[in-house]
Amino acid sequence: APPVPPLWQGWSVVYSGDTRPCEALVGLGEGATLLIHEATFENGLEADARHKQHSTTGEALEVGQRMHASRTLLTHFSQRYAKCPVLSQVSNPGVPQGEGNTPAEPSAMVAFDLMTLNLADLASLPSVLPAVEALSAQEDWIDYREDVE
Repeated sequence: APPVPPLWQGWSVVYSGDTRPCEALVGLGEGATLLIHEATFENGLEADARHKQHSTTGEALEVGQRMHASRTLLTHFSQRYAKCPVLSQVSNPGVPQGEGNTPAEPSAMVAFDLMTLNLADLASLPSVLPAVEALSAQEDWIDYREDVE
């Protein structure tokens, strides 16, 4: 991913709501500073994602990669999964298995309920990912799904 430019110099934010990956969005968002993209389904559930018109984690990361976004923030995770996606275990999108496929580069982050983001901290955003993943892995990770009936 390209580096984050100095604060507010040519910045752009692209937001993708409930949708499948969209080629038009990739073109319109070329070189975005921040892509906010939904990732309702985990990898391996591409058929479900297509059927319900949503994206998988890998598909959302691939959009950010193809768009050359400096940072990708994933949102809108299915309530079927109690934990946030572990991005360090998501293979690079667009690279077939067995061809040097490695975990996704650290330019992405997962959003969570009540999260706030100071855009001045965007360059260092991936550095907090290990802490978020560690918190998510704990048994007492807050699960608001019980309150939603």
